Amino acid sequence: MPKNRLLVAGGCRMELSMTMQQLPGAGGEIVSGGKYGFSGGGRGLLGAVCAARLGVDTLFLGRVGGDVYGARLRQLLESAGVDVRNLSVDKVLPTALKVNLCDSSGTRGILYPGASEALRAEDAEAAFVTYPDAVLVSSDLPYGVMKNCAAFAAAQDTAVILDVPALSESAPLHELGRLTAAIIGESQIASFVGFRPDSLTEYVKAAIRLSARIDSKYFVFRLGARGAYVTDGKYSEMITPLPGEPADVSAAEETFCATFCAAFINGGDPKRSAFAAHAAATLCASKPGSVSSIPDSDMLDEFLKRSQG
Repeated sequence: MPKNRLLVAGGCRMELSMTMQQLPGAGGEIVSGGKYGFSGGGRGLLGAVCAARLGVDTLFLGRVGGDVYGARLRQLLESAGVDVRNLSVDKVLPTALKVNLCDSSGTRGILYPGASEALRAEDAEAAFVTYPDAVLVSSDLPYGVMKNCAAFAAAQDTAVILDVPALSESAPLHELGRLTAAIIGESQIASFVGFRPDSLTEYVKAAIRLSARIDSKYFVFRLGARGAYVTDGKYSEMITPLPGEPADVSAAEETFCATFCAAFINGGDPKRSAFAAHAAATLCASKPGSVSSIPDSDMLDEFLKRSQG
């Protein structure tokens, strides 16, 4: 019996993380006692790796440059079991790069969008030739590609799960049409509805206001340590938080979104999908690293058994 197929569309970049005592001043130089390292990043890449590790037949739609970073990211995706036939190579722009600088005062990030921002709206058409059962539209996609993904999905009656981007006047999300599910983080909710909900009554109120901006069958709130919330406009469910000490949340949001998709296309139950998503994100956040912290299906099953036992 064939597996359900998920198309993940989103950003793909190399990340360079560096730690140091302090940043040098203008024209200065320091010898750092810290560490540096490269890892794969981008909401699309992390989501695709997560879905593949959970056993889903996963395809990735993204764009890299024709450089060593692009080759390494392609290899990373392939080694995770992701189908990269729709990972295109830009002949002009380099692979997207994010530099994370961490010193005693905190962390700063510098993003060079590169080829990831050059993904074309027409690239989505080729990706849908594979007839996925669902598409995860990541929040770091160019809006034109988001819109085309939603349009092709509607034409094929394919489920569309949106990782809701930050509120922007240049991205009218209501024009994406009817979505299957919209997943949104706690801090983003406030920018859309004007307040930060902290009770079941306020979650219901926030979902009603969100529906004026986003047309979705289900709304799923990522609430971090407070669990998750799911509603279809009539019925609402709170997902009880699971125990876990966060060590690194750098891939937790992407893990939540991808796990929700993986569970949803294998059962169609939004509450069970949100519970699995919260569990996977909690487990992911308990470990350091981004790609290395994403759980596979065995790790997630074992975590659920321990948590519920």
